[in-house]
Amino acid sequence: MLNDVKKLIRRVVEVQSRLERLFACGEVMDVDPATHCVKLVLRGYDNVQTDWLPVLTSRAVDVKVYALPTIGEQCWALFLPFSGMEKGLVLGATFNRQDTTPTSNAAQTWIQFEDGTHFYYDQAQHHCELNMPAGTLVVTAPETTINSNVTINGNTQINGNTNMDGTLDATGNIHSDADISDATRAMSDDRGIYNAHDHDKNVPPPSNQQ
Repeated sequence: MLNDVKKLIRRVVEVQSRLERLFACGEVMDVDPATHCVKLVLRGYDNVQTDWLPVLTSRAVDVKVYALPTIGEQCWALFLPFSGMEKGLVLGATFNRQDTTPTSNAAQTWIQFEDGTHFYYDQAQHHCELNMPAGTLVVTAPETTINSNVTINGNTQINGNTNMDGTLDATGNIHSDADISDATRAMSDDRGIYNAHDHDKNVPPPSNQQ
């Protein structure tokens, strides 16, 4: 009888220990980009190293969301209760004193990258911003519509047709491989009008052609 009680106590202690390790925080020690998996080292559990753990994502079929934590990032994982702490699922990362939040404004939603590129929307101010310190931004679509006035503080290269219903302010050069026209006529028509002007005879250009 006493032996049975001791076995039961040991079993309860073992189950309790496993349940305590069901949910644990670890540090990413390796990543597998092809499978969207990471390995964790569990500092609070004698530095146990896990097997490859899949990282939870919101969508994986048809619509795919891909974002791996980086090496050294703090993540929380859920482990199978009776298979040790080598097998489980990474639920996500958390901020801490070293890896702080990119903003202290609760009205803002942020995505920030290691090179300093960041995108955020402030729903209180109705302000959306994409900031890239370096690199190239490419938008590819059959058609793009911008329903606002546009300000461009650099040079502009236009390789296709562009229709604008608002105002375009540019502080740099504008180059187009196609014709540029307004509500009256195209620039090529203007060139035809003014190139026909005879400078030698000081004949003024037509002023009433539409």
